[in-house]
Amino acid sequence: MAEVLRPGALVVDLTAGNGHDSQFLWQGVAPNGRVLAFDVQEDALLASRVRLEKAGAPVHVCAKGMLPSATMGVHLIADGHECLSHYVREAPCAIMANLGYLPGGDHRVATATPTTLSALEQSLRILAPAGRLAVTAYPGHAGGVAETAAVAEYLQDLDGEGFEILELRVVNSSRAPCLWVVQKRGG
Repeated sequence: MAEVLRPGALVVDLTAGNGHDSQFLWQGVAPNGRVLAFDVQEDALLASRVRLEKAGAPVHVCAKGMLPSATMGVHLIADGHECLSHYVREAPCAIMANLGYLPGGDHRVATATPTTLSALEQSLRILAPAGRLAVTAYPGHAGGVAETAAVAEYLQDLDGEGFEILELRVVNSSRAPCLWVVQKRGG
């Protein structure tokens, strides 16, 4: 993912969680880039904010429906990743999604197949040419097997002329996470 990050770019974290991916993305686009990080859980947004501020990132909190400004920094958006198209007005060079539940949080609150597939479809539509989407799915939790299978099927059916997809999977453990990296052709 680091190969496509550049200072001043726009990037997206579809699942802010505890802020690890948002921090990684910010480090790649700082000092004048923007990260749009989505999460529906207040605990996740707070944990992300604390982590990012501690790392020195400028953090802006956006209420549900509030469009992020053009100000550089990390914009924490209190909304689901399926609402991506409402908030993004330019093509990001990188998008990351770490599916499942918030580590250390309520395991009953997790990403769901319908919203995840909607977010991925939107992501690939708005991703800049030569941009990358990284998706990690976790089959080891309730609903995770179905979500992982749906993501795999969706990505497998993408047009090879428009996208190149790498899949990394531990083949001898059905509960291990799966990673897909999608490179949009062009650019």
